[in-house]
Amino acid sequence: MTAHWVDQYSSTSDTSSNLIIPGLQDDITKLTLNIFCGAGFGVHLPFKPSLKSTTENANAHDQFRDSATPSPGYDFTFRSVAEYIGPNLTSIFLTVGILPKWLSFILRPFFKTPLKAYHNLGKYLRALITMSQEEESNAHNLLAGLVRARREEQQKESGNEDTKSKYGAGLSDQEILGNLFMFTIAGHETSSTSLRFAFVLLAMHQDIQDWLYEGIKEAVADEPEDLAKWDYVRVFPKLIAPLCVMLETLRLYPPVVTLPKWTSHSPAPITLASTTYTLPPGVPISLNANALHYSPEYWGPDVTIFKPSRWDKRNTTSFLAKNDGIEGLNVAGLDFDTVHKPVRGAFIPFSDGSRACMGKKFAEVEFVAALSVVFWQYRVRLVGEERGAKERAEKALGESSAFLTLGMRDDVPLRFERR
Repeated sequence: MTAHWVDQYSSTSDTSSNLIIPGLQDDITKLTLNIFCGAGFGVHLPFKPSLKSTTENANAHDQFRDSATPSPGYDFTFRSVAEYIGPNLTSIFLTVGILPKWLSFILRPFFKTPLKAYHNLGKYLRALITMSQEEESNAHNLLAGLVRARREEQQKESGNEDTKSKYGAGLSDQEILGNLFMFTIAGHETSSTSLRFAFVLLAMHQDIQDWLYEGIKEAVADEPEDLAKWDYVRVFPKLIAPLCVMLETLRLYPPVVTLPKWTSHSPAPITLASTTYTLPPGVPISLNANALHYSPEYWGPDVTIFKPSRWDKRNTTSFLAKNDGIEGLNVAGLDFDTVHKPVRGAFIPFSDGSRACMGKKFAEVEFVAALSVVFWQYRVRLVGEERGAKERAEKALGESSAFLTLGMRDDVPLRFERR
């Protein structure tokens, strides 16, 4: 991404080591999609697309190449359809899952592009499943893991009537397809919006950016200069400052601001202000992430301030330090010994309970790695006169809105200065 910025923005910046980026949305989305496609599907997309078109004689892998035109039989390239689906989910849900078939058929001319995208993505994902089945590789990606687990389950149950499940051996192709569809939609967009918030917040708070840089420098002091050779097992546990920045960004700007839940099949008691209430079975409940994340009761009097150090276990004066030693505080996204824990239920960016986000660990590693690499190499500042630039950034943050996920409506120009 940074190499692309040097190529793209050097002519409009002071120097190639002092880059002005007018907006991060497209490039951050491309970055997170590239990471997810590689780790999720084993599809490695370049940051800069190829100018070559995919030919009729291309092999199975070539259809996923980020080419100038779609592969034969497709209306979208793999990247373009993955980027299109998220912002257009409403149209797709209406025509595919909500409206009666006869009405969807009548309205088809008005929803031609969303329908093409939906069917194109399904076709790409089915091709990925077929490739993974045929190659039988030991690749370490999400899809290969699902296919490998199913194959092992089938081999285990083959010919053994006593162990055969009434549900069949492993996931069906359709079940794998459904999971991949959801992973593709949710796997990069939430990470993209959270990183975008973090970059702007850090540009507004240079003191916190200094604290972040010192934390990264300490963590990678013994690592090679080639960032690609940083060892995950050694480095990730030491990247405490980037992790704290991630958690604080998610607290102030949770990707999903309202989480739908239901009570279980039996009555559920709940105690509020010393009074116990009984919720009937099957009651729909909406959890308001903003109300929880901005509650002084759980976070202290500085609840509205961007303060990543509140999470750092080494910060013994943090309001959260009073929870140290309390059992049962580990929730989705907080299974680290290096950070303080809030009261259970007060922090829900990954939801909570048995249906918490299954991609939380992936998102954490992706966020921390991306933040560490960029801020290890660059200092990030707002563009323009300090007071006016900060007011514009605060306005962009304050006017963030949510449809499926929370995001900034306006871009904030940033200056990246090579360290």
